Amino acid sequence: MVDIEFKIDTDNQIIIRCRDDVNNLSRFSEASAYFVYKNQVISNLANDVFIELISPLNNTLLKAIEEESGLFITDSYFSNVGYKWNQWTYDLPEEWEGEEDIFNEFWIWSTKVTGTWLYRNADRDIVIEICPIYKWHFEDPDNEIDYVSFEEFIKYYKAILQKKLDIDLVKAWQNECQKYLKLIK
Repeated sequence: MVDIEFKIDTDNQIIIRCRDDVNNLSRFSEASAYFVYKNQVISNLANDVFIELISPLNNTLLKAIEEESGLFITDSYFSNVGYKWNQWTYDLPEEWEGEEDIFNEFWIWSTKVTGTWLYRNADRDIVIEICPIYKWHFEDPDNEIDYVSFEEFIKYYKAILQKKLDIDLVKAWQNECQKYLKLIK
């Protein structure tokens, strides 16, 4: 088993876990990403093949590092990306073809209940944000007991993690991604 640890601080980290050992790791190895707080898994961030976890992380980190390219510096609209993405998605018309997902540039992973984004805020800080996603954006509730209206969801919305990252940490994470991308070629 391979565990790739991306430490955020002393309490928080993201782990990409692959069932295969390092000698058998491939692009298509099954993998999951987890947000871990004080050695406890808090959220499952993604489940896919390895390349679909490591590449989006690597690419988003590169955009954050390459600040001068203008690809990633954002205005204040993009602070609290998870909140604004939930609101934007909820307001989409049913036939939303042609509507540009302005948040896609910041997206790393998502499940039906959790989204992970990396962006630069208005102060040019690099921020990682892990947040809840409204479960019924794209599906109907299975039963009325578990259903929560969007209004109720957004009223109590709170990011799971919203943390500024030092540029050296971001570069170290990107180097780690590169190491595994080279390994699976």
